[in-house]
Amino acid sequence: MDAQYILEAMLDNEELMEKHKYGPREIKEIQFEPPHDNEFIQFMQSAVKVMNELKDETSRTAAGRLIKFFEEKYAL
Repeated sequence: MDAQYILEAMLDNEELMEKHKYGPREIKEIQFEPPHDNEFIQFMQSAVKVMNELKDETSRTAAGRLIKFFEEKYAL
């Protein structure tokens, strides 16, 4: 699947839209660059980018790299 399509599909959720204050317009216009103003959408952009880069890895390796990326980026 195309990374752009995955990002749009992940954001197309009414509960998330309400909770994180974004709407259908943001989804329709979403791009990977520049990072969106909305922090949640920035998080989703980063997640999909990383997942797309790791698509050829085994599930366990990809999950480990994804977790490490977010721990470093978001200081979890």
